[in-house]
Amino acid sequence: MQSRHALHEIGGTKLPFRSSRDMKHRDIEYTLVQGTGRHIWKWSVVLDGSRSAAGQAMTKAEAVSEAERAIDRALALKKMKLVPPTTKSCGKGTS
Repeated sequence: MQSRHALHEIGGTKLPFRSSRDMKHRDIEYTLVQGTGRHIWKWSVVLDGSRSAAGQAMTKAEAVSEAERAIDRALALKKMKLVPPTTKSCGKGTS
């Protein structure tokens, strides 16, 4: 069983942070860790194989909110579809 004081990787750097449970938002896992300072919470999320996001906040609640917003933004980008412009037909009416 892994210790809650094990090394955690945030932004490619392994640091001795106390971890919070892996959490989920919209079926995507993210991780929160508390830094050694009193007001440092770091979060990270792997969005897909090539993209990830990470950041830090002063409170746990802010870190949760930022991680969940990052997930929401990533999912919104996947839902966006580029629709080519349509051409309007210019028909002349007859009287």
